[in-house]
Amino acid sequence: MGSPARRSVLPAKGVAATSNSQTSSEGQNGLLDQLQALVGNGKVPKYVKLIVELLMETKNEVVSVNRRNADLEEEVRTLREENLELKQKLSHSKLVSTSKIAEGEELKRWRAAHGSRPSTPGGDAVTSPQEYNPGADTSIVSGRLPTELLLAPALTPNNL
Repeated sequence: MGSPARRSVLPAKGVAATSNSQTSSEGQNGLLDQLQALVGNGKVPKYVKLIVELLMETKNEVVSVNRRNADLEEEVRTLREENLELKQKLSHSKLVSTSKIAEGEELKRWRAAHGSRPSTPGGDAVTSPQEYNPGADTSIVSGRLPTELLLAPALTPNNL
């Protein structure tokens, strides 16, 4: 935030500054043309001619600085939008990684309690936390099978 003096000098929005400067620059161009005509007639002292030339150079520099400022404002706006998108992506990836970490912690607790890797109902060992989902809805009747049934070997005619 700028100082009170700075805030009173600079306009709040770039749009207002552009419209004011366009109106005033049209009037200034007419005055500058008159001033150059007056300086060019030869009746004006050399120091006045020098001052007018310096004022013209300064005006041109201010115009170029204003153009550069407008370009930078546009670039800043674009970078802010990109930054917001990246923050949203980062937030989403943190949520996903947090849920995967929680799944991994649940698998570690199960391994510590049962001493081995859980197996799927088909008898295959689960090799990664993503494959093991104890909260998955696996039963049509009750909505969920007990963990013991999920981890028991599948019944086949050979093991009856």
